[in-house]
Amino acid sequence: LSEETADSADRLKQKRVWIIDPLDGTKEFIGEIPEFCVCIALVEDGTPRVAVEYNPVRDELFWASKGGGTFLNGSVVHVSKANDLRHSSVLASRSEEARGEWDPYQSLMRVELTGSVAYKFALVAAGRHDSTFTLTKKNEWDVCAGALLVAEAGGMVTDPDGRAIRFNNPSTLLPGLIASNGVLHRSILNTIRSVRASME
Repeated sequence: LSEETADSADRLKQKRVWIIDPLDGTKEFIGEIPEFCVCIALVEDGTPRVAVEYNPVRDELFWASKGGGTFLNGSVVHVSKANDLRHSSVLASRSEEARGEWDPYQSLMRVELTGSVAYKFALVAAGRHDSTFTLTKKNEWDVCAGALLVAEAGGMVTDPDGRAIRFNNPSTLLPGLIASNGVLHRSILNTIRSVRASME
């Protein structure tokens, strides 16, 4: 399953499927902003087992295997230990911010703009930032590799309602995601619910 190739229902019959995004962060690539990456993941029965992300400009190679931890250029990495959402670093999409989608959250956390959702996940896994979330639908190839990186680094990835994510679904679109260091996850879920309720 890849962003650059025609989809085939045959993948749904397979126990193992490669999910690939040759370039996540096209806008950043075109704008010469070094926040894009190549993403490769091997999924078995809906669960990522192996994941690799590579940022060629910064020469950052992130990888993980199920039960084997997460690595950056050969060194083990872990998510942060931040426990206060108000003072934590939350990565946000530039395009989402430009559309005003982050306006309700600006006063509730330290929002930092970064390209490529896959690269955001990698930065959370490496403990450089504390969390990221998007309420915009994303395709599986955007986040599959990053989901394993975060999980194996000790973090948590769910949909915006707190449900676990499975991959290799008939529809590749996911209803948004939250990736965090785990400690902040409940606070993020509650904050999203509170903002949604205030806008209804």
